[in-house]
Amino acid sequence: MLSCFGCRSNISLLGQSRCQHFSVDERSRQSIASDVKHALKVAEELENRQSSECVDWYYRAAVESSQFVSAVSTVEDRSFESLHYEALTKLIETSQSFKRYDPILGICVHVEKTPVQIPIVCHNFVWQPIDFEILRPVKKGRNHRLKSIHTSPGLGLPIVVMSCSVGQRPLLVNQPTFAATAILETVNLAQVSVEKSSTQSCSAIHLYDPLRTGYVVQNGQVRALAKDTSAPILERLSVENSSILADFVSPASATKVSRLYMLEPYQPGKIPIVLIHGLLSDPFTWSDMINEMQANDAFVDQFQIWVFEYPTGQSFMESAKTLRNQLSIAQQIYGEQLSSDCHGEMILVGHSLGGLIAKLQVTHSDNNLWSAVSKLSVEELNASTSTKQILHDSFFFEPSQKVSRVIYIGTPHRGSGLANRFIGRVASSLVEQPPAINALHESLIRCNPANFSKEVTRRLPTSIDLLEPTSPILNAIQSLRLKEGLHQHSIIGDGRWTVGFGPSDGVVPVSSAQEPASESNYFVNEKHSDLNKDLDAIQEVIRICKQSDQNRSPMNVVNAFD
Repeated sequence: MLSCFGCRSNISLLGQSRCQHFSVDERSRQSIASDVKHALKVAEELENRQSSECVDWYYRAAVESSQFVSAVSTVEDRSFESLHYEALTKLIETSQSFKRYDPILGICVHVEKTPVQIPIVCHNFVWQPIDFEILRPVKKGRNHRLKSIHTSPGLGLPIVVMSCSVGQRPLLVNQPTFAATAILETVNLAQVSVEKSSTQSCSAIHLYDPLRTGYVVQNGQVRALAKDTSAPILERLSVENSSILADFVSPASATKVSRLYMLEPYQPGKIPIVLIHGLLSDPFTWSDMINEMQANDAFVDQFQIWVFEYPTGQSFMESAKTLRNQLSIAQQIYGEQLSSDCHGEMILVGHSLGGLIAKLQVTHSDNNLWSAVSKLSVEELNASTSTKQILHDSFFFEPSQKVSRVIYIGTPHRGSGLANRFIGRVASSLVEQPPAINALHESLIRCNPANFSKEVTRRLPTSIDLLEPTSPILNAIQSLRLKEGLHQHSIIGDGRWTVGFGPSDGVVPVSSAQEPASESNYFVNEKHSDLNKDLDAIQEVIRICKQSDQNRSPMNVVNAFD
């Protein structure tokens, strides 16, 4: 049978051991703490010497101190408890650095020179076991770039989990990063045969999803689970390699290609919320909103977060076409499941230019857009069949049947005065279109003289060009028929003043950000670039998303170590 490090006695549940090394009644906590500190010191010395034996000693310290995490009440108790989490932290870290960790097999330690595999047991996750490739315990005293940090005390050690691949799951974010809480449990192996005891563990590390688990039951007691749901976002922000300007100037060679992706694996029954960033921005702009959404247990119960990213230098007409295609691909992949799950209730949230991309997902193009560009029909153009198909795909479309609600945040429905001012002109002139696109544009103009609008004849319009208040294409978008039954909402910045346009967020005037058909208009005293990061604006987005909720599901209470 497996046993304690010291006397090889059988080990029972946490805090209920029958051996002298674990019995609080027979041995004072101070004495046990002394042993734990000694084990930690030995482990640290071994680690400094680059010896993998440090993993065994950190494991010993973690097991011996595990009883300290029972009902904690005093300052002294919390001091003892910190020893356990220090040992558990180092066990998790060194098991990976010394190649003793495998996401499927667990952690390999040596007890009395006998190899033992400590299993990793996962609870309530939407992730697969293979996804737990890297475990990083959360450090205190971090620098952060979020408006708020969502943590709460309780049982367990908050960690960040990272996966290097997504396998065969399409539309899943690259290198997923998510939160977990680790609890070391000592198992009663009295029934395990001697033959098996040499390779089986007297312990297990249980990982819980803090987004979906609020409490665990341990030894008959309901205990709050420790959590840090902001940690994965901070982890991603800490390694962010921003290339916003480069992607804007040269959209064809952008480091980030246009892509719709999910932050978590697809979850049947949950409504997708698609976040669409704006001009000179990227998906990291949604960090605060995602942070608040994931901290709201009712939101997590009902919704799943998707993100659409694209190089903002290209025409937003092109970006809108790509999103339409990506939504169509999602429908093909998940088929009728997506239709029945979200009941046509997909929600688009667009910041700035992203709002216009969202609008082009919920409108009928009819002939309005094309007539703003050319006097001839697409079929009448002197152009190749492939070119005509490209133009047709960009200018002719029907609204997505899966989207029922759009939230516009600082969206320039009628343009921005900055687009036709000096700074806008300079920014637009910096954009480098790929040679193939330039050649196609030149051929169209040359072979169809005097048949295109000045906006298109002059050059291929950039997103900034299309934000000029006088843009025929932008004005044509305002005349498009909306999808029947569509719900629209606007969040508008009104704390600044723009000369010639009045109240604004510093970039988009209130008069441009207001959508006449919006069911609600929420005003925020915030600058344009931070509108989607404002906590009041974020809560308004969450409120709108939950309008259609029928029932709020409580957070799961699960038995620890099931």
